[in-house]
Amino acid sequence: MAGTNRSVERQRGFSLIEALVVVGLMSGVLLAVAAMRGTRPPAAHVAALGLQAALAEAHSLAMSNADVTASGATVSVEPERGGTVVAVYESRPIAGRTPPELDAGFPPQHYGASMTLGGAAAAGQPFAIFVSSSGYASVAANYAYDSAHPVLLSADPGCDEAAGVAITISDGIRSETHALDCRETQYEAQPSPRAGSTG
Repeated sequence: MAGTNRSVERQRGFSLIEALVVVGLMSGVLLAVAAMRGTRPPAAHVAALGLQAALAEAHSLAMSNADVTASGATVSVEPERGGTVVAVYESRPIAGRTPPELDAGFPPQHYGASMTLGGAAAAGQPFAIFVSSSGYASVAANYAYDSAHPVLLSADPGCDEAAGVAITISDGIRSETHALDCRETQYEAQPSPRAGSTG
């Protein structure tokens, strides 16, 4: 009988040790996840801030070249494997203007999130935002500026202020939608009530 009691005690002790190990491992994993979430902002928000910075740069360029043939600036937003590339160009790809050149002070940036122009048929389509020398933004859906094979527009595409222009940025976990103010060329990437998780 004494041998049987020891066997039962060993099994109870072993089960308790297993439970403690599992709880310890789970706690470690949860702490690691919490630490990662606390130190890294979501990729969608980083991309939204990047687009905001690109538009601010384009606005500054457009205002500084108002008296030359470059006349304005372009922000090109193109889907790329695993995210989106945002590039800023001096000038706008409009017939009769100086061809756009990459802004040397703002090299193309790759973000790990998709950017979708409101009203676009589907996510993953390129678009461009043109900033005039007066600081007004216009939008061209399904347009990507390629300096190697430029497609020039006959006129500025304009901006539908009545309907509003919204750009949604998603990293697969989090999604943010913010309005583009065409009159001021502003995209305020602050967290909004519409920002949240998507499944």
